[in-house]
Amino acid sequence: MLLIPIALAMPLHAGVSEVVTQQQTYSEPNPWEWFAGGSVSYLFEYDEPMYSINAGVKSPWSPFGFRTSFFLEAGYVEDDNESQIPLGVSGIDSDLEFVPVTANVQFEKALGNNWGIYFGGGVGAAFTDLKVLNVGHDHDTVFAAQAFAGVNYTIADHSEIYAGGRWIHIDDTENYNMDQTWAAELGYRWKF
Repeated sequence: MLLIPIALAMPLHAGVSEVVTQQQTYSEPNPWEWFAGGSVSYLFEYDEPMYSINAGVKSPWSPFGFRTSFFLEAGYVEDDNESQIPLGVSGIDSDLEFVPVTANVQFEKALGNNWGIYFGGGVGAAFTDLKVLNVGHDHDTVFAAQAFAGVNYTIADHSEIYAGGRWIHIDDTENYNMDQTWAAELGYRWKF
């Protein structure tokens, strides 16, 4: 008699076990997160804005709790100076353009309530073009480096803004002296 309820319960128990097994099946999300964005910086030494675009990936690596990102960045600065050559030499009409391109690594840590901090650095090259009225122009490619730090705020799952500071170094070119400068920056990033 006792065997009848046990026999009836066996199929019922087997069905429950099957449902639990199906609920536990899942796939892990991809830990690599691609992003692209842009920023505007104010270069204090040159008294000019720099416009930048960047694209890269946030990796799954988190040394000491800081998530690691790798990205390429290109900037653009134009110093159009009617009364002096860029960087302070007076009496010459000139126009200086430079485009720094860097490969960067960034470390980021979430603080809670959508806020986080970041810091990092990069190296690359700056492509320069100096045009002097009635003289001509000169192109050059020199070493460039930067260090940066700041705070970021996640607006939505795929969107963040960031604000911080930068130290930028550009080697001297053949015909004029570039210099290091500090910059304040505000930017936006879209995560794919």
